Amino acid sequence: MSSENNTNESDYDQNLLAEKYIRVKGLSHDDFTNRRRLIASFVADNIIRLIKRGLSYLNYNIPVECALDVGCGEGHMCRVLIEEKIAQYVVGIDKSKEMIKYAKANSNDGITHDKYIIVNAATDDLLTVLGKKSPLIMQINMLCHAEDVNQLSNILFNIAKVCCGVFVGA
Repeated sequence: MSSENNTNESDYDQNLLAEKYIRVKGLSHDDFTNRRRLIASFVADNIIRLIKRGLSYLNYNIPVECALDVGCGEGHMCRVLIEEKIAQYVVGIDKSKEMIKYAKANSNDGITHDKYIIVNAATDDLLTVLGKKSPLIMQINMLCHAEDVNQLSNILFNIAKVCCGVFVGA
């Protein structure tokens, strides 16, 4: 029997790249919140690096005028895009009313650099929602929520209609 079949969830967690990063950096994650924050920071750092590389390759000036975060959840990456000066303004969309409410509550700037809207990326026209094409569109951990291949196709089609630059999906 191979060792892969004997891997339990704890072993899987130990082998995640983010977990290795935490160990190498000598960081601690004693509680769930701290662990989640460390992993989110690791993911955000890598996504930002990828975005900068993509925008540079396409000769876009940073910050871009407006970015779109599809499936923004609690708005973490929207805030990161503003803090890292990747975008002057970010529109975060999510189909969950509760997540949009949470994102709005956690918006941490005194000046409005972000907007959160309840939108279903599979059924709503993103170009109508945004009002223009965007040079930067991202989605993190959202496509896995598509219920079937048709819904996934609709989401990707809607993203393609509004994208005029870089699309980052993770």
